[in-house]
Amino acid sequence: MPTLFHHPLCPRSRFVRLALGEHGLDMRLVEEQVWDRREAFLALNPAAETPVLVCDGVPALPGAGLIAEYLDEVHGPSLGEHRLLPQPQGERIEVRRLMAW
Repeated sequence: MPTLFHHPLCPRSRFVRLALGEHGLDMRLVEEQVWDRREAFLALNPAAETPVLVCDGVPALPGAGLIAEYLDEVHGPSLGEHRLLPQPQGERIEVRRLMAW
């Protein structure tokens, strides 16, 4: 089962939890206290920031934007027109621009 390392008060973690809910996905949630700087967590994300998604067969995915794009690529087609990222390239660029802002 995929694992999401998150912190309940982290806005980026909340964003990913909402995206998981929109996709209807169940994940194992692990609350990470980033200030503890656990070596196992630092191996997943040396920046020591949440969220980090760990799935079988792919490298650890650190960061809300990267996780959102991964979820859309893997699970988005099943949502049809309700995908979180639009299909047309120009619209996807705009979503990425807004996320980076």
